[in-house]
Amino acid sequence: ELGYEETDEKIMVQGVIDCCFMEEDGFVIIDYKTGSLKPKYQRQLELYRRCLELATGETVKETHIYPLI
Repeated sequence: ELGYEETDEKIMVQGVIDCCFMEEDGFVIIDYKTGSLKPKYQRQLELYRRCLELATGETVKETHIYPLI
């Protein structure tokens, strides 16, 4: 659950997937973060997942946040 209501309205979301790669059974997305790992970043990864799956027709099997110190 992303915490957003479904709508017919066009919404633009801007972002860049830091790293993604394909394994035999699907994509893996990694997002690098500095500072505190806030829960809002999980929603960001879910949006990345949905967009990559829609764009490629492939499954995203994992998403990870990689903390930079």
